[in-house]
Amino acid sequence: MFDTILNTAEYPTIKMGILWMITMVALFIRWTLCFKLTNSKKYPPKCQVGIVESVKAIAGPEMPWFLIKCAKSLGYIFQLRLPLPGVPMVVCVGDADVAQDILRDSLTEKPMQVYSAFDSVTRGRSIITAKGSFWTHSRKNISRAFTTKHTNRMNQEALSKTKSWIEHKLQPMIDLGESFDIGKEMIELTLSIVIKAACDYEMNNQEASAYIHELELAIDDSLKTAVNPLRRFLTPFLQDRRAYKASKKVQDVAFKIMDNYRSKSSLTEGTIIDLIMKNDLYKTDEERASIITGLIIGGYDTTGYALAWTLIELAQNPSIVECLRKDLSVLPQDKWKTSTVLKSVVKEGMRLHPPSLPGSVRVTCKDFSVENGGFMIPKGSIVFVPFVMLFHNPANFKKPDEFIPSRWINPSSTSTKAFIPFSLGTRNCPGQALANAELHSVIAYLCAHYDFTVKDKGSFDGLKPSGVRLVAQQRKGGVSMRTQSLRESRVVSCAA
Repeated sequence: MFDTILNTAEYPTIKMGILWMITMVALFIRWTLCFKLTNSKKYPPKCQVGIVESVKAIAGPEMPWFLIKCAKSLGYIFQLRLPLPGVPMVVCVGDADVAQDILRDSLTEKPMQVYSAFDSVTRGRSIITAKGSFWTHSRKNISRAFTTKHTNRMNQEALSKTKSWIEHKLQPMIDLGESFDIGKEMIELTLSIVIKAACDYEMNNQEASAYIHELELAIDDSLKTAVNPLRRFLTPFLQDRRAYKASKKVQDVAFKIMDNYRSKSSLTEGTIIDLIMKNDLYKTDEERASIITGLIIGGYDTTGYALAWTLIELAQNPSIVECLRKDLSVLPQDKWKTSTVLKSVVKEGMRLHPPSLPGSVRVTCKDFSVENGGFMIPKGSIVFVPFVMLFHNPANFKKPDEFIPSRWINPSSTSTKAFIPFSLGTRNCPGQALANAELHSVIAYLCAHYDFTVKDKGSFDGLKPSGVRLVAQQRKGGVSMRTQSLRESRVVSCAA
């Protein structure tokens, strides 16, 4: 029919007009069908908070409470309004099954729209942001530092640094009857453990405080940029590029770590710094510095705040501390890490107070159907799996806002599936062995030898304990823990 129409047209312009009309009709029909198909699909409910308010909430300390509020009103899978061009939608997931499916999918990747902002902190590709063969080779190389032999060495380093902290900081404060900022102290202790265990470098207190300050400035700027890409164009004009200067100071510490390695006559083989320095993949010290800084970022503050929160919760639950001490008392000290109660306490501390604000973030490489809700998450979507949503979802954990370590004695399959503090899949946390070594060594030793009292309740800064102060007292025989509860409703027995 179309050939007949074209053949009867007398002039070329008429032929072109007819072709144009046919093309437009075809495109209109195709667009109409696609529109109907698209709108026939059900997507996760959308948060009605505007873009500006959403960016402020996600980039600020109120992020966890904002997400929990949205989840309670919309369900534990919902859309966020964030200015990420070219992305079908941004989805938050607090459902255990859906989170597992997305994180374990072999095609799912980290979205560079979000993670590339961290390159400004590390001043180059790191294990956090690298992709392809560079990341694969880096990850495989680093994994050799977490064998059983090196994990045992890390346990010893964690214990040694804890004893040093007690001698030089905790005991003098006890003698003077002074309280201490538990968040600040655990961050500095964790950093000293990570730097020593991973990089064979001794960092003094002054250097550690300055390093943490500069790193926090740089990370804070990168997090704001991650959820608001427009900041990339404004960075040169923001705070006189203070974050840029901070990242340079952070890089200088990585250079000092490398200089220290090169100056040693005797080296511990197989440490992280040893593997990095011997890896031909990295051609310059700048590349090595980026890898070193990336690994430090991934391991010091999350573990430090996990330690702090767990000790705060234990300071409010003396019966749980006594259960822990009884379990440790029947084990030799080098076997404390096998204590069932200790493992339960560590897990519950990380569940109740997950130290990673955004959790895991991925970009989907296929459509994901959500059976419970009857909707789908389309290919190309950016998916946040905030641990605070996952761990505080009442469908995953009964009484999710209470500190109940005994829930881990015989956990439900749903709870086990939902508890992923180190993420899942190929992009999970490469340093989880070191983090576990620190958590189990430090908590066991401190609880075995000291009682803690909450002196100042402080406040919540995101998922960080801000200004929470404790008072310590060395244990003498059967002295019980004296407590001042922050949240009386959380005081539970070990057998609860």
